[in-house]
Amino acid sequence: MSGIVVDLAFTPRGLGATEAGALPVVILIDVLRATSTIATLFHLGAVRVRVTAGLHQAQALGRAGEAVSAELPTGAQAPHCELPVSPALLTRGSVVGRDVVFCTTNGTRALHLAAPRAGRLLIGSLLNATAVASRAVELAAELGRGIILACAGRKGARIVSLDDAYCAGFLIERAAPAAESLGVALELTDAAKIGLGVRRDAGPPDAAMAASTTALVLSRVGGDLDVAFCARPDAMPVVPIVAEDGRAEKYPVLLL
Repeated sequence: MSGIVVDLAFTPRGLGATEAGALPVVILIDVLRATSTIATLFHLGAVRVRVTAGLHQAQALGRAGEAVSAELPTGAQAPHCELPVSPALLTRGSVVGRDVVFCTTNGTRALHLAAPRAGRLLIGSLLNATAVASRAVELAAELGRGIILACAGRKGARIVSLDDAYCAGFLIERAAPAAESLGVALELTDAAKIGLGVRRDAGPPDAAMAASTTALVLSRVGGDLDVAFCARPDAMPVVPIVAEDGRAEKYPVLLL
C-alpha cells in the first residue's frame, strides 16, 4: 500500500466514495458537542449508545422508561429525557451499565447522513483524539481504504463550523504518528491541508473552541461548561464505532 489518502469533508454532505468506489473509513466530528457526549457516555460506562433519527423517537423511548439524552433545536435539554444532554453534567452513576438513547439537533443527524457513505464510521472528538485517529489509520491500512474526516457543521449539517474544522485538523496531526508506526504515508488532500491550517492558526484547543459560533450558541442555553469540557485532548481513550453487519465493537453505536 503506497499511502493512505486523508480527506476532509466540511459537512457530511461532502462525503462520497473514494478510489475505485470503495467506501472510506470516516471519522464523524461534532466536537461541540454530540461526538464528545458519545465519547463521554462510553467513558462513564455506558454499554451501547443508540442514536435516533429524530427527537420525537427519542422522547417516546424516554416516556417508555429508557435512559435518554436529547436536546431541543435550541440546544436546551428536551422534556421526557432523563440524562443531561451536556457531557459536562453526565455522571458515572447515571450511565454505567446502561444502554443510552441519544439525539441532538445537528450531530446525530450528521451521523445518519454519514453512515451509508462510510465503510467504517468512527466517532471523533478532541476528548478521544489520539485513540480515534490511530484506530482510523489501522482500519484504513487493513482495508486498503482512504480516511475522510467528516465535520457535522451547523444548521442541520449544512454550513461549516470552526470548532469541527479545527478538531479535524487536530485529528490529522494525531494520525501521523500512527501511520509512521505502520510504515505507511498519509497523502493529504487540499481540504485536509486546510484543516491542518485551521488547527495551527486557531491556537490551543480551548481558545479555538471558545472562538467558535457554536460556543456562542451553547452559551445561550447555559452550555458554557461544555466548551471547556470538550476542549481536553485525549481525556477519554475510547473509540466509539457504528456497529453494522453484525460486527462486535467494544464501544458500539447503533443507528435507530
